[in-house]
Amino acid sequence: MSWHLSFHAANHHIDAGSMAPLTNDFSALKNAWLKTKEHQLLRLLEEEYAFDRPVCRSLVHLMHEFSEEYYGWQRGDQQIIYEAVALREPSGKPMDDLATIPVKLTVFHPDDTEVLMQEGPGGLRRFKLLRLANEAYDQGGFLSRPTSLSS
Repeated sequence: MSWHLSFHAANHHIDAGSMAPLTNDFSALKNAWLKTKEHQLLRLLEEEYAFDRPVCRSLVHLMHEFSEEYYGWQRGDQQIIYEAVALREPSGKPMDDLATIPVKLTVFHPDDTEVLMQEGPGGLRRFKLLRLANEAYDQGGFLSRPTSLSS
């Protein structure tokens, strides 16, 4: 047993003899993997769509990344994901032709209440619009709206 583990075992009254030894048996990990949704999706892609295993792994990985980005694992409780126009896009292009990127925008911030109390609803709206525009810009995007609102 290492010095570090011995130190913690002595300080926390751990019986090192009762600890399970490390093994190279990965069967428990494999069994856990077989029960995951990712593995089920991989099997579905292989069996139902006859994709090759490397294609299935790539698709599962892409779907997992997409889910993380858009459905919450990488955003805060008070944030939304918004498709902003990429900063690299030139002006004058039709909206349908613009490249977009996902950005996280903070819908509710602790400062909002204080701004509302001090500056009223109009002040809060200006404060939020500025915050949202800055958040999008810091992540490489512009907030925009369709230009054909006159109809």
